[in-house]
Amino acid sequence: MPRGRSPAPIVTALLCAVAAAAWSASAAAEDVFRVDRTPSRDGVYQLSWTTPGPVVVEASPDAVFARPEVVYRGHDTAATLSGRPDGHTWYRLVDADTGAPLGAPLRVEVRHHPLSRALTFFGIGLVVFVATVVLIVRGARATRVAPAGPAEGSEAARV
Repeated sequence: MPRGRSPAPIVTALLCAVAAAAWSASAAAEDVFRVDRTPSRDGVYQLSWTTPGPVVVEASPDAVFARPEVVYRGHDTAATLSGRPDGHTWYRLVDADTGAPLGAPLRVEVRHHPLSRALTFFGIGLVVFVATVVLIVRGARATRVAPAGPAEGSEAARV
């Protein structure tokens, strides 16, 4: 090393590289299994994972998984679930070959829009539909042209 130069920049760069690698490894370990949104307002959400190989996704009403229900088995890295009722469901990712859990379980909440809001939107849509039909019918009647009779001076007008 040349005289008068300190090894501090090299040591600092190495420490930064080690810290970045450790941070990315811990972030990857925490982010093995995730959900795209919770709470879901329509009963549809996507579970995704970053593990190689075949996996099993199990669902349970509680975090104990006493009687888990298999909702997915295969090699894909995501599963979209739809038609889910209101409430909480726990999901866990399991290695299909070893049966070992992969990552922490996820708790997903479904909270549908209230029925009153849905009926309000339906009512507004009904009013707009009826108004549109009335406008079309009135416009068609107002622009209706009386059928033209025989023109003056034609053979049909003289007879």
